[in-house]
Amino acid sequence: MITKGKIFIILVFLIGFSSSIFAQSSASLDEPVLIQILKGLSMSKVGGDLDFGEYVLTSSNATATKTPDAGVNFEVTGFPGRAVTVTYANVLLSNSAWVSANGGTNDNLTFVPNVESTLGNSTYSGASSVVSGGTVNLTNDGGIGKLYLWVGGAIDIDASTEQGDYTGTFTLTVAY
Repeated sequence: MITKGKIFIILVFLIGFSSSIFAQSSASLDEPVLIQILKGLSMSKVGGDLDFGEYVLTSSNATATKTPDAGVNFEVTGFPGRAVTVTYANVLLSNSAWVSANGGTNDNLTFVPNVESTLGNSTYSGASSVVSGGTVNLTNDGGIGKLYLWVGGAIDIDASTEQGDYTGTFTLTVAY
């Protein structure tokens, strides 16, 4: 049997229990805020060139080649350890400027680049091939990311190639 005293105790207990459920009026949660500041990429020519010199036509087809260590090399700087995508393409070489000045027949040749990386090594040692669209990580050199790229290539010359000075522009791009 429940008496008035017992009802009061049960009611006080329920009110006390109920108020503790709804006693919290705020909540919080900590969340870290992060930002990674990347040093902008830069590329500079260290040395060399892509000048294949003079070639005397013969009755046979030939290929003029230049190995990457004998070609041009570049230093890339940026964020240490970050991967960069290296892109380049074949270059169409034309003798049209020479023909305009000297007469003759316009013709084209194709320069097929060969790009290699020595990572953070500024000397040509331990080079590995870099395909266009491939990624290479910048090394850490005292808090500066570095990458050395070396470019050579080949030009196929047909025995019927027209004479003249053939020119074109090779473009090498690196991007985060």
